[in-house]
Amino acid sequence: MSLASVPSLFALQGVVEQMAQIILGKRQETQLALTCLLARGHLLIEDLPGLGKTTLAQALARLLGLAFARVQFTSDLLPADILGLSIYARESGNFRFMPGPVFTQMLLADEINRATPKTQSALLEAMEERQVTSDGETRLLPQPFFVVATQNPAHQIGTFPLPESQLDRFLLRLSLGYPDTRSERALLAEGDMRRRVAQLTPLLSPDELLAHQAATEQVFVAPALLDYVQALLAASRTNARFFHGLSPRAGLFLLAAARAWAYLDGRKAVLPDDIQILLPGIACHRLVRARATRLPASKTSRICCATRPFPEPAMFPPDFLRRFTSKRAPERGTIHLQRRRIYILPTGAGVLYAFTLTAMLVGAINYDLGLGHALVFLLASLALVSMAHCHRNLLGLSLRAMENPPVHVGEIAQFHFQATAPDARPALEWRVEESSGEAQSRLPQILHLPGNAETRFCLGMAARQRGWLVLPRLVVQSCYPLGLFRAWSYPWPEARTLVYPRPIFTSLPLGQPVGRSGAGTSQEGDDDFAGLRERQPADSPRHIAWKAAARDGGEKPLLIKLFSGGAKAELWLEWTQSDADVETRVSLLTGWVIHAEEAGYAYGLSLPGVRLDPARGAAHRHRCLKALALCAGEPGAAK
Repeated sequence: MSLASVPSLFALQGVVEQMAQIILGKRQETQLALTCLLARGHLLIEDLPGLGKTTLAQALARLLGLAFARVQFTSDLLPADILGLSIYARESGNFRFMPGPVFTQMLLADEINRATPKTQSALLEAMEERQVTSDGETRLLPQPFFVVATQNPAHQIGTFPLPESQLDRFLLRLSLGYPDTRSERALLAEGDMRRRVAQLTPLLSPDELLAHQAATEQVFVAPALLDYVQALLAASRTNARFFHGLSPRAGLFLLAAARAWAYLDGRKAVLPDDIQILLPGIACHRLVRARATRLPASKTSRICCATRPFPEPAMFPPDFLRRFTSKRAPERGTIHLQRRRIYILPTGAGVLYAFTLTAMLVGAINYDLGLGHALVFLLASLALVSMAHCHRNLLGLSLRAMENPPVHVGEIAQFHFQATAPDARPALEWRVEESSGEAQSRLPQILHLPGNAETRFCLGMAARQRGWLVLPRLVVQSCYPLGLFRAWSYPWPEARTLVYPRPIFTSLPLGQPVGRSGAGTSQEGDDDFAGLRERQPADSPRHIAWKAAARDGGEKPLLIKLFSGGAKAELWLEWTQSDADVETRVSLLTGWVIHAEEAGYAYGLSLPGVRLDPARGAAHRHRCLKALALCAGEPGAAK
């Protein structure tokens, strides 16, 4: 996990953690809401009343320190009630503009579809241009400006559907849904969450949020991902199920949201899985069925994301064949696909092709058509050649697993491979075999292998728990050239990657130093003065530059004196410094390790049965995180 400028991400991680304590069981939905804000977009939440839509918006505004205003949309609401109006001032004899609730940093448009379309359109300019024009004068809105709109399902009484122009202003649409059993039980025991929302304190300032929004624009998007987004837009426009496809604005929103999602995850580049995660929320409210009835979000998501690039076979291998192939153990070294390891069956198109040939043959026999016999023979020969060519696409392939970088829990683990072929092989699909009915690899890799050349690719899997993540079997398949047959094989390379625990970022534990190491602060008089730096939570108060603090009037952060010959106190990160359960302790220690490394401390780690001496650097960080990933806790402790 690449955490560039980790201290700047602490507050964002804290916002996600605090939101997860308010909106129970909806961590991904809260991350999507924060992603929408970082991407400078607007959020539409559609669900039944009483599921936490308003609570989510209020909690997000409090944690981000934003000025908040709420407007309850009703059928008699007027545009002036939102934008403001000019009133006559008797003292000056002129009209004075009274700003409406839209002049805020976060506007909650509650039940927006209960107002008339005339009132709904009052937000079009504000959401797009971040300004309001009234009486011929344009007034800018505060920055950042974020609209969270909630709407009830269209089948409820007293609702007006949002027009396409209004829906297109929202970057993301999501639905909270009912909580799971455990979260609902905790909510019933806790009581109304509005009291906890009122007690929240800001973790960010508006200026810091603007800086984060600017930083998301620097996240790298590879040209291949741009091609992928463009292909998705083109596919939506040529699909007969939709009245019209996605606009270029939807593509820009998708890329902006992907950058924000990657930035929130601590990465400097966008992954294909980011596009897959965000596409349903961005596309489902923009796609309209050809019969002028809107698709439900779940069905539209399946159309957008679940379409497979290769047709499925008309019949699956027999059960005994699956049991036979599942008994093989992972293979070491380079894997070669031989003839006995390649399976082939007709696809649905192939079965239809065979029935067509049979019907043509029966007709030719009945009517004694010599030309019909010749045509059937030629078409059957074409199918046999296609089957042989499809089988040959996999014959002779070689696959070798490569070293995989470690990731944290909740990220996408990447397994890297190197594939070679004696000659060119087009349109090969590689994916992780499905397990328990759920695809482990959400985005298969489609490769075109050149002859006698090495091609590298990677497949992603969700890292759900810490420790070693072992790769399941792979599936490589090909339907080239005509799609009448599907050839596939099950290579199973021995590959695994280490999954670090999910970090919980809190302040470093203060304790007594055990020695001196590295460059850092020291007592005055140890050596020459080397400068100032911002104070960290674990720094001693005796090194604070109080004169500089007095000159600044207490408005700027406290500074610490640095001396060239000094040293920073070593820190011991102890297992006993927390009394939480095993997984929470491991996550806390993981956050401390990352924080101590970025802050420049020499730190040691003490776990049950493991003790690592204080040090610094990437290798020491990896040793500590590996020990935490494989930590079993104290004997008898509950996980």
